[in-house]
This record gives sequence, C-alpha cells and structure tokens, in this order.
Amino acid sequence: MPAPNPLVSVIIPYYNRPEKLERCIMSVKQQTFTAVEIIVVDDASSIPPSIYHNDIIYEKNKENGGPGVSRTKGMAIAHGTFFAFLDCDDYWAPQFLEKMILLLQENQEVVMAYSNVYLVNEEAETVGIRRKKERVVHQILPEILVRGRAWCTSSCVWRASVIHQVSWLSTRIWEDYAFDVDVALKNNNVIGTKEKYVYYDASGDDKLSGVVDDATILEKSKSLQYVSKLLQKNFSKRDKKISGAIRKHLLNQLIQLLGMKNKAPLVIKENEAALRYWGGPLIGGYIQFTSLLNLKLRVALLRKIRRKLF
Repeated sequence: MPAPNPLVSVIIPYYNRPEKLERCIMSVKQQTFTAVEIIVVDDASSIPPSIYHNDIIYEKNKENGGPGVSRTKGMAIAHGTFFAFLDCDDYWAPQFLEKMILLLQENQEVVMAYSNVYLVNEEAETVGIRRKKERVVHQILPEILVRGRAWCTSSCVWRASVIHQVSWLSTRIWEDYAFDVDVALKNNNVIGTKEKYVYYDASGDDKLSGVVDDATILEKSKSLQYVSKLLQKNFSKRDKKISGAIRKHLLNQLIQLLGMKNKAPLVIKENEAALRYWGGPLIGGYIQFTSLLNLKLRVALLRKIRRKLF
C-alpha cells in the first residue's frame, strides 16, 4: 500500500523575480495536500528573493547556470517520494498536488502525472490555454517528438525513484524535452488530466518570443543533439515514428543553423551527421547535394525537401 501522505519536494529555480516568487511559494503553501518541502534555488540573481518563510530550503548558485542546473541542484538535496519542478513565475491551483498524487498512487506503473495549463498575463489574468488542442497522453515517447509536450515543466509531478537517475542539461532551450526523453528511456508511462490546475505566466522576459537569435539556435542544437544520441543508443532506425520525428526536428534545426548571422560550422556538421544517421541514403544524398549550393539556394531547397518529406 502506498503511503497516505508521501513527501513531495517542490523545486523552484529563481532568477530576479521576487514578487512572482512570493506568489509561486504561496500557491504551494495553499495546497490541499500539505506533505511538502519547498526548495528554492537562486540562479545567481542580482535581485535577491525576499523569503520570509523559515520552512523553505534556500540554495544559491555561485554563477548563473540556467534553470536546468538549478533543478538538478534541487534534486540533489530533495527528500521527497515525488518531485515537482515549479518555475518561479508560474503557480498552482490549490488542488494541484492532491490531484496529481492521487493519480500517481492509483497508477503505480507511471513515472509522472500532469494537468492541463492556463495561460496568464502580467496581471495574472487568464488569457487562454497553453496547448490549443487539449489531449491526454499515456506515453512520453514518441508523443513529445511527434506532437510536442502535452504538459509544461510546472504542470508535472514525477516519481523520484525513477528520475533521481537523470540530470537536467545546462542548456536553456529544449532542456525540458531532453529531460523527458531521458526519463522515458527508464519509464515511458505517464498519466494526465484535461483539468487545469496550473497557471503558466507567459509574460516574462525569459519566455520565448517570436525572435530566434543565434544563441537560442545554438542552445537548442545542444539539446537536440543530446536527444538524438540518446535515441540512437535505444531505438532502431526502423522505428518509423521515432526516426521520422527526430529527422524532422534535425532538418528544421539545420535550416535554422544555416540562417544564423554567425555561422557555426562544427555544429552544422554535427547536425548533418545526425540527419544522415536517421535519414539514411536518401537524406544523406540531399545533404551532400545541397552542400554544394550557395547558401540562399541551399536553404530554399532544404525547405522544399522539408515540405515534401513532412
């Protein structure tokens, strides 16, 4: 029989948002499920948090390393049976943990439970739903590669006995996908609900805008290469869903890399090598042929190939 009140470790990476951190912490303290430890990891903020709660574990990084580094640090000192990663500008409805723990206790085979998510603006007004097409999935792979994450980082509760073997990447883009894939190779089963118990603040400066700069492209490339290598070790190229999905991501990324102002030849070569692996002779031939063209024509042809293949 599972413990009636297992401890949940809530790990909150913090960076320069004291007011929103307080809102975030209060949403944890107001949970109907109360067996909780709160761990705040300050990612070398220039604006220190005003934490007046004696029951909070507070750690500070010596230098800014990104949310993944802070989450891994929090995991190392957490004591819970379950872990939840809550971004400091997001917050939970009071029933969130109660509902997620119940799902996990009733479904011992799953590694994670998640809820749907509201979008909120700077004034904490609900402005929509994070995923336009609400869906409940039961496996991480191939779902997140084919259709994207049905959850966000703040909307999940994980079984600690499985994920303590996994570290977050230090990259700042797609580090959540890399983490999910890493976990999926240990336990691919999840459970979710269409009910919305999480509020995702999309107004912050660190949330993705429509502008994709060179640094963002390179960060995603690091995460994507990590995912590709994990999949190479654990899946056959004959797995059509996996190979087709990662091939599409790599081709999209190659087009992004070629469009950078400051080219990164080694990163481009690494991406091309992964594409050849997953794409076989056909994709390899396309890569070889287009590499002989001028940049503008190459990008145009790769986009045409993308439309044809995907």
